[in-house]
Amino acid sequence: MGVNSSLVGVTKFESDPSLAGAKGNALAKPGTFVGLTPKGEHQIRGQAFGGYIHAKSGRTLVYEVVVNDVPFTAIEDIIKVFDDEGIISAILWRDY
Repeated sequence: MGVNSSLVGVTKFESDPSLAGAKGNALAKPGTFVGLTPKGEHQIRGQAFGGYIHAKSGRTLVYEVVVNDVPFTAIEDIIKVFDDEGIISAILWRDY
């Protein structure tokens, strides 16, 4: 996260000094599926990060973070989901 590819912009976690070291240590592939609810509203049907974390402890973790059924009205809403998943990934880096 925060280094290259489609997660280059996932950097919100860096604002917490205890999580900043996760930069470049969470290697994930995102996947996003959006659709419409039965009422015609836009919804993130599924969004996931899956990959590896080279944890602060020295362990290598295989992980996946998944979010389902999030309503959205603008691309900024989807970016917030990516940021939240980045924070979760950084917490896993720090704590495991």
